[in-house]
Amino acid sequence: MALTPSEQTAVNPSDVQARFREIPTEYSERYSESDKKDVAFILNWLNANEKTNGFLGTAAGVNKALVSRILRGSYPGIVETHLRKMVQTIRHMEERKTESDYTPFVDTHLSRLIATACRQTRITRMFGVVTANVGTGKTRALRNIAQEQHNTWLIESYPGMNSNCLIHTLIERMNISIPSGRGRYVNAAGRLELVINHVRMIDSGLIILDEAETVQARTLETLRRLSDLGGIGIVLTGTPALYQLIKPAGSQFDQIRSRATFFPEPVYQIKPDDARAVIAVSFEDRPEIFDDEGNLDEELFQAFWSLSAGSLRMLVDGLIPAMKRYGIPQYNEVSTKVLYGVAKKALNLTPKPKQ
Repeated sequence: MALTPSEQTAVNPSDVQARFREIPTEYSERYSESDKKDVAFILNWLNANEKTNGFLGTAAGVNKALVSRILRGSYPGIVETHLRKMVQTIRHMEERKTESDYTPFVDTHLSRLIATACRQTRITRMFGVVTANVGTGKTRALRNIAQEQHNTWLIESYPGMNSNCLIHTLIERMNISIPSGRGRYVNAAGRLELVINHVRMIDSGLIILDEAETVQARTLETLRRLSDLGGIGIVLTGTPALYQLIKPAGSQFDQIRSRATFFPEPVYQIKPDDARAVIAVSFEDRPEIFDDEGNLDEELFQAFWSLSAGSLRMLVDGLIPAMKRYGIPQYNEVSTKVLYGVAKKALNLTPKPKQ
């Protein structure tokens, strides 16, 4: 689809109007002092950036009616979790302003599932298993958790990874030193013993093995022994192929299955609300994509959704950067027409026919 400058539609900066909001002077008893500071922070940001409650609700994954009630100080329920999501979303958007092509981390259904697995497994000191199709944002969510949480070690495995390589990697990541007097060489059993003794001393530690279905079977058994003897939680993540390895009764991984305290069904694609949040945050400075309530234009969303086919990777690494690098500089707008043209020219993508 060829686009010419004459086909572009003028951008009207007044498309989205956000009224000025006063900071509440009275709050329900549910609000702590920290909650009140978060409310003030959010309202000041919305006022300074002329954004609506609906916009923030879409970006943070919080119902816009709930956002309004919380920010009025009148919400009778627990507000801390919702406020934290809104504050984190704002901080991510502020970080993004320094890098035009950067799409900030946005909590999705899958990232929340992974966070639950890590939390549950850290507490039980047993196994968690989370599986999802490629391109759904699994590894990005894992890296975010590994960076933000202490005593968390993420191992991104490779095909055929054996137990010796896994233990060697753990020794390096955990900064475990070889005791003096044992020389430079320590056999496999001795190296595993070093890791077991190290994790025994750690409270609420967690090991995450990504793409776990690609490693040798003995590598997973080594992790099971490490969990049993060291008292550390282990999360296995991978594609639905990992789910099929662990789930069947009577398989060679029965002992891992019996220790899995969190083992949901596979995730095959991101949810539409996940995509809406990512798009809204990525183009939060483009008023033409929002209606008067701060909601993402539905036609534009459907175009992104059709082209991405439920893949977060296609959104974050393909469509959004392509729009920023080619579409906006050339046409000065984010629209369905421009998106289809850029997708075809830059990514060789065409929308799926309507059923």
